[in-house]
Amino acid sequence: MQNKNHINLEFHTITAMLADHALSARAKARCQALAPQMAEDACRRLMAETTGARNILDAHGSPPLTAMESIEEILTLCATGAMLLPDQLLSVERFLVACARLRRYLDGAAGTDAAIAAWGGSLNPLEHLTSEINRCLRAGRVDDGATPALASLRRKIDQLGGQVQGQLASLAQSKKQWLSDGGAVKRNGRYVLPVRREHKAKVPGAVVEVSGTGSTVFIEPAPVAKLQGQ
Repeated sequence: MQNKNHINLEFHTITAMLADHALSARAKARCQALAPQMAEDACRRLMAETTGARNILDAHGSPPLTAMESIEEILTLCATGAMLLPDQLLSVERFLVACARLRRYLDGAAGTDAAIAAWGGSLNPLEHLTSEINRCLRAGRVDDGATPALASLRRKIDQLGGQVQGQLASLAQSKKQWLSDGGAVKRNGRYVLPVRREHKAKVPGAVVEVSGTGSTVFIEPAPVAKLQGQ
């Protein structure tokens, strides 16, 4: 809780200005929670750190920091054992690359004798994880070759998809006189045939949807249903 002196000094204004430079929600909260340090030894230590940081900035320029807004959420998901989506994995990869760059920046500042230059040693960029993410993701999608099991599953999906299309093309040709359109369409994630309502009994299968006018029923043919289920 701020005392009267803090309020008179508008210390909250200083912490708010500092928080504006924070790149994550946690860092912003820590900036806003700061209070004046009253112990002389601690003051001298913190002032020395600030002077060292200023020297590093003068000698090496601004540190290669990047926004990290999504990292807190991703870490929470990881802690619960949740599955990360490709875009979240890419956020992790970008964060790790930023950690590696910051470590190199601080390592390069070791000659300034600033104590905070040694903080780089606490950063583990986890190169093996960065490499694994890069290996497994292509164009925002998990690559077929990420694992042998995934490659096998996707080959099977492609094969089944080809069989579905072949069955539908054959059925559409043989029953075209009962269809309201030329070929198969997709409804509710299933490939179906658009059959005129009065002929629906001639196309065995499950009705997936009915058109707004009621004149067309979209039927998933029985021979196709099993393939689509697989």
